[in-house]
Amino acid sequence: MVVLDESALIRPIGGRAVMGQQLDHLLEISQLPNVRIYVVPMSTEFHPELMAGFQVITVPDRGQVLYLETRISGMLVDTTDELHHYARLFGELRGAALPPDASRKLIEKIRGEFL
Repeated sequence: MVVLDESALIRPIGGRAVMGQQLDHLLEISQLPNVRIYVVPMSTEFHPELMAGFQVITVPDRGQVLYLETRISGMLVDTTDELHHYARLFGELRGAALPPDASRKLIEKIRGEFL
């Protein structure tokens, strides 16, 4: 499960052709039964997190860890308080995002703009 901001889908990082390929890949994997993609649309007035990316990862024999990204580096965090904070934040992001079917339609629309 991933939550993306629409701005990440429209900025042609690497050029239009590369961005088109990335959007094609998202559309392809969004069809997999174990993948859910949520997009927070630009029209959303409340966005819970625009500062930095993060991932909650389940590691065998360790449990959940949090990976935080900054402009300079990334770090693993496994404190309970921070894991709870980011799990709550992830829920808020999902709540601000379009459901998977609507997110896919938005990705398809944006992909059409890169043809």
